[in-house]
Amino acid sequence: MYGGTGLRSNSAVFDGEIPTQTSNWNCTVFPKLHIESIPDVFSPYVVFSSYADFLENQKIKRSKIIATMNEHVSEKWELQDCYTYAIEHILDLDYEHIDHVPVHRVKELHKYTQSQALDEPLLEEWQKYFAERNLEDGASTSKEKWQCFITEIWDSHLEPHHSFKLNTWISVTANDSYSLSRMHEKISDFLWQLLYLVNKRQIPEPEELTEGMFQDLFIRFARIFGLNLIGVPSVGQYSFDLYNKEISSVPDALLIDPLKGNSILGIVKVKNYYSKESDSQTQRNLERGTTVHNQDQCVDSRLKGQLVGDILAVLKNSMFGPTGIFGLIVQATEVTIVAFATENNYLECIKNGKFPNRDCATVKYSEKCNILAKRGRLELVKAFLGMADLMECL
Repeated sequence: MYGGTGLRSNSAVFDGEIPTQTSNWNCTVFPKLHIESIPDVFSPYVVFSSYADFLENQKIKRSKIIATMNEHVSEKWELQDCYTYAIEHILDLDYEHIDHVPVHRVKELHKYTQSQALDEPLLEEWQKYFAERNLEDGASTSKEKWQCFITEIWDSHLEPHHSFKLNTWISVTANDSYSLSRMHEKISDFLWQLLYLVNKRQIPEPEELTEGMFQDLFIRFARIFGLNLIGVPSVGQYSFDLYNKEISSVPDALLIDPLKGNSILGIVKVKNYYSKESDSQTQRNLERGTTVHNQDQCVDSRLKGQLVGDILAVLKNSMFGPTGIFGLIVQATEVTIVAFATENNYLECIKNGKFPNRDCATVKYSEKCNILAKRGRLELVKAFLGMADLMECL
């Protein structure tokens, strides 16, 4: 086991110092379970790229997955550009706290997505036009004709400042019209849920927003990018053995694929409160145009510990095998991506309470990204689209 490294018993496990309820865990369990928490904060895409570490002991599969993912990146850059535009300009919100979002603004955006839906007949008309005129023409001629067509039809559906880049639409409308239509629908769905939450807060006697409400909001946001999640109460109980004692946990939500035997790409932990940095001063900085940096993630020790407890409970069901899985910490509208990587027999070590004389699991955290803020959404685009692709590849 572990390349011949000597094992030793972990007295913390034997002495019952680790609570049997993962809801009572905090970061103090990390050293007792030989988990190293990486102190640096990374971009969401860098943490997502840790999937390669999850497959470290599966060399052939790892090489194939990385090659396939690299192909997808080169093939879908146009689609990524559309998502980037959509979450910045169609989902045109830039706030750090849900209490700062004006009801009238969300209503305007939702009404816009409802009345200007990218219906299939229009997209088919675009495709037909481009296919008929792009066979023998030179690039400049085709683009000029395409520009005339967009001017003629697109302007009647969207305001001028909402026109997409020409070269992006040429490629995407020909190949990914279904994705674009679904994206538009999902943005409208997200805005509907956001409006429900904002309405509850901006009344004479504001109502408290529950974790279930924020969970639903996040799930609708993730679905914009093609991520499939299920949340409580539809999530069942998972368990693992800690020194031959069964420890149970119910994650708040799962990135899951029923078509692959309910295998799991990641788990979600939701709280209905913001981190310490999200206050009125942050919003004032935004209004003054001051750059807001989120280097101190303010994910408290207890929340990190609870997420790891959930991870250990579902690890044997991971799409990657028991060597790694993603986590997502959602604090109201703030999202942190987490990567948990370990070795093949780590769950056996937990079960027996015997570990090698070194850390044998690592936890890596991304910067905090607020889905109500443009910068936060932009940081998540590439990572979330990558996760959707990865679910197809695994």
